[in-house]
Amino acid sequence: MSIRKRGDRYQAQVKAHQEVVASRTFDTLAAAKTWHDAEVLKYKDSSYSIQLGKARTADVIQQWLTVRQNHVAESTFTIDKQVIGMLPDKLTAKPIRSVTTADLQQQFNTWIAARKPATVTRYADCIKAFFRWSVARGFVAKNPMDRVDIPKHHNEPRPLRPLNETEILAAAEQVGGLYGDTIAILGFSGMRWGEARALRVGDVLFDDRFPRFHVIRSQPEGSSEKLPKSWRGRMVPINPQIEARVKALMGGKDQDSYLLSTDGQAQLWRSPFVRATHWGELAGGRAIHDLRHSAAVNWLKRGVPAHTVQAWLGHSDLEMTTRYTSYLGMDLDQAAFHRLGNVPVIGG
Repeated sequence: MSIRKRGDRYQAQVKAHQEVVASRTFDTLAAAKTWHDAEVLKYKDSSYSIQLGKARTADVIQQWLTVRQNHVAESTFTIDKQVIGMLPDKLTAKPIRSVTTADLQQQFNTWIAARKPATVTRYADCIKAFFRWSVARGFVAKNPMDRVDIPKHHNEPRPLRPLNETEILAAAEQVGGLYGDTIAILGFSGMRWGEARALRVGDVLFDDRFPRFHVIRSQPEGSSEKLPKSWRGRMVPINPQIEARVKALMGGKDQDSYLLSTDGQAQLWRSPFVRATHWGELAGGRAIHDLRHSAAVNWLKRGVPAHTVQAWLGHSDLEMTTRYTSYLGMDLDQAAFHRLGNVPVIGG
């Protein structure tokens, strides 16, 4: 393509963007120009723009939030909006190119002194994401958060307190009804609470292969329906111990009805479940999520390979699953050792 044709094409694109700007509504003229300049920059062979860098940080934040809302989960966006809104006015009123590492370090020092490390880490993730986007769109030349000193925070996993299969079934029998079925299904399937409350009758498969749940959606309370945490679906076997309960729950419901529901329409809610079951007392202080841990540990005890347990739980990597093998410790080691003497050697 000739230089002239490339120039004509670029001018046409600029004109098109100007027409789009004219059809949009902005709070200020500066905000409109900021958006327009960022759009035009897409078609330039450059990154940082001095002109874009003059934009007020608050205006760039609004543009980022508009884009962000369509690219992350609803809960993530809500938290990001809250965090970015806590930046002081004296900082957000500055041109974005004038925001320095020292400015941000000063703010984070205030947060570090008053908040838990995990909270400060979450704040840092949000602010870093905003400036990464700002770099990519040409507002700043480099991310000022890269050199901000944030204390390292490592989430310490809660000690595992799994229930064995007998304990799960005993708790389910004691509670009875829908909530008893819920305890049994969570304890034998390893599903997360949000996945279980979004499970449809049509996601239960009884065919020539093996009975299984097709876990393809999740709906945490207060959020819209989405993919599971692993961002992909998975198959989870229906143990013989819960097969009759599952079939009873399916009775009289259509394919789109919720499985864990008396009428197929009302979903599970954590607070009523906890109150009705006296969960804290019933489970000895365990969390509902410990039923997921219980399923994993009990599968491993039955000899299910760790890679299969990983797939059934929907873990993104095997390292997450090895937490359960570490918990079992010598139980698995001893079982493996006995196999050395009991399993014939192929070709021996």
